[in-house]
Amino acid sequence: MTRQERLFSDAPADFLSLLPKGFRYESKFIDSQMEDWLVQALQGLELKPFDFYGYLGNQRVVSS
Repeated sequence: MTRQERLFSDAPADFLSLLPKGFRYESKFIDSQMEDWLVQALQGLELKPFDFYGYLGNQRVVSS
């Protein structure tokens, strides 16, 4: 079982029917090499709290 599959191991058997209309599940959309690259790229970003006119949100963002 891959890391990605473990994320959804407790999902109901009919989880595809629970997706919002227009969404679809693509198994093996990216391979493990691309997944590792994406994780490294995201870890390298300087994420900061979301600033909305002086109010800091709980989510962390990066912008240019």
